[in-house]
Amino acid sequence: MKDLLNVLNKKFAFIILGLSMLFSLQGCMQYYKVKKVNNVSVQEMAHFIANKRFIVIHQDSLARYLSNPLLSGNVLTGELVNLTKNQMKYKSTKPKGATRYRNNMTYKEKYVINQVHLYLPKSVIQDFGSAQKVIIPLSDITNADVYQMATGKTIFSWVYPGLTYLTVSGVVTVIMIKAFIESFHFDIM
Repeated sequence: MKDLLNVLNKKFAFIILGLSMLFSLQGCMQYYKVKKVNNVSVQEMAHFIANKRFIVIHQDSLARYLSNPLLSGNVLTGELVNLTKNQMKYKSTKPKGATRYRNNMTYKEKYVINQVHLYLPKSVIQDFGSAQKVIIPLSDITNADVYQMATGKTIFSWVYPGLTYLTVSGVVTVIMIKAFIESFHFDIM
């Protein structure tokens, strides 16, 4: 009976160790968050342009990329270009919390943390879907979403799986050593 319990304890320990290894594979993610800006100032827009942020203009349910943006006083100008299929993936995002993006050898999506989304009311740009050159007064921008890296969540996703694996494997090792030591019976008499 004692041998059966010993074998079951070892199997249980290996199952727990294996599961912790599987959970560790779920980590190492990249996350971004959205910073809401209600009134985009001239300084903020100049900062976006100077840092070569990827500016996406939204009107109605359509979204297009603003190529070659220029700021002259309180007026933003540029050329509207259709978004690619990959860029459409991050056209909208959840407004609160962090959202995952993939940045590895296969999926190079780091560009997402360089995006700024500007929202316009319906009547600002006529024929928005086919317009080329546009002039947008900053006062017509209702709000903006600035995508940026969610540093805390990203770091946590890299550290947590490793710590979990080390903790679980340490506990399993201690249990196995304890079982091994208890298997010896010392009779002193």
